[in-house]
Amino acid sequence: MSTDSNLTKLFEPQTIWVYTDGSCTTHGLKTGSYAAMILVPDKPPQFIVGTCNWTKINRMELSALNAALYHIHAFVFGGFVAPCKIQVITDSTYVMHGATDPATRKMNRDLWYQYEELSRNYDITITHMDRNTEPAQAQADALCDHCRALLEDYLAKLQNTPEFHEMQLGRNTKLIEIDDKPRPKPRKAKVVLTDGTKVLVKQMVADTREGKEERIAHVLNLSAMVEVRELLIEEFILNGYKFVEPKKK
Repeated sequence: MSTDSNLTKLFEPQTIWVYTDGSCTTHGLKTGSYAAMILVPDKPPQFIVGTCNWTKINRMELSALNAALYHIHAFVFGGFVAPCKIQVITDSTYVMHGATDPATRKMNRDLWYQYEELSRNYDITITHMDRNTEPAQAQADALCDHCRALLEDYLAKLQNTPEFHEMQLGRNTKLIEIDDKPRPKPRKAKVVLTDGTKVLVKQMVADTREGKEERIAHVLNLSAMVEVRELLIEEFILNGYKFVEPKKK
């Protein structure tokens, strides 16, 4: 292969997949959270998560997208602008419509301004899918709900302490210690393995036929959901691969 061909391949735009989700309660402290799962070629899955209270669902959905774009720019590419295609999967029609039609951005203008700044150098496609359509989307949803539940539980305990009321009156600047155990159990996301997911699994296995063991391990690492991992292992065995579960330490 010539040097020119090597350079062309080096600077070919890579495709990064981003699965985002937001969550928020409509009562009490109105706690919210956002999460994103980022799949970068030849790298383990990367997760982004954030929480706050007194917020709304649309802000959380959009914050998930902005946080993912910032992570890609700052940490995946080290702050440099690199040729890249970003495929975003969201269950929020608000995010999809706002990203494609600026005329609909009547609320949360601060976050939409952030989106404009973060997205200007990248080729971004935003696709709407129903909740938990894809395994990675379900993983982001489960992480999002779990972190919101943790914040909600912690704040409920915090505001019931005498020290918290003193702090509100400006009389206490000491750290309020909270016994946050037992922590709420994460909600198990319902995963539906669609025909599209099964075809994708077969293609992932087929792509490893000329690879090494580390390539197989990488493919398995991408399967964040147990159901998909089991389907991958079954497909590997059907294709003549020997698979041995790693020993637990």
